Amino acid sequence: MRLIKSYIAAEPLVQFTTPHQLKLNLTPRHYIDSEVLRHGDYEFEVTEALVGRLGDRDVFWDVGANIGLHSLYIAIQMPKVRVVAFDPNTDIVSRLRDNAHLNNVAIEIVQSGLWHSHGLLRLNDPNPVNPGMTGLESNADSTTRTQVLVPVLGGDDCIAHLGVPSPTVIKIDAEGAETSVLSGLRNAIDSGSVHTVVFEQREDADEGPRETLRSFGFQIAPIASEKGASHCNYIATRESNGTDIAPSI
Repeated sequence: MRLIKSYIAAEPLVQFTTPHQLKLNLTPRHYIDSEVLRHGDYEFEVTEALVGRLGDRDVFWDVGANIGLHSLYIAIQMPKVRVVAFDPNTDIVSRLRDNAHLNNVAIEIVQSGLWHSHGLLRLNDPNPVNPGMTGLESNADSTTRTQVLVPVLGGDDCIAHLGVPSPTVIKIDAEGAETSVLSGLRNAIDSGSVHTVVFEQREDADEGPRETLRSFGFQIAPIASEKGASHCNYIATRESNGTDIAPSI
């Protein structure tokens, strides 16, 4: 590890290499970053689940990419997979770009949130030491530290009008907005090419994402984790429509 100067919020960054040889610039006071420094990674079981469903011809969308733990690992280990990372947070996107450069990988980065339609929404930042909790869902309260307007796009619109390649594997970590993300991707999902969706959902959340995915023929299972948490990651899978994929985990 070595200490380097950050131009984001005047915070120091630590350059760290994970046991999986992923190089990252980390902010020690941020929760996810501190977990990586302490344990060597964060939710690597999610990364493993994604890798187990990816083949060379797949297109991976990382919705809520944060600093790139999943996107960059996949780009390094599976260079033929096309990786598209989405995040609406300006500071986080800057760090994601830096981390991509640090690892000498080319991924497509879209600085936008995904939603059921295009427009502007508030980006709520309720926890100053956990940017991973930043979300577009209207979950702000009086303790919310920051609210800024950010662009949001429908996933189908990205494909139709921005030239973003249509996904076959999707990871969604949108802090409560998962159903809205899926609603904006109905055409892509209905086409049959999307064969895997990994998503996070709190234990006390409604069945929205799971109901939506089941309606498209997905089977859903939790991803085992050694950590106890108030949320769970799930993997939704179905047979692909014309895309070669690895066997299900």
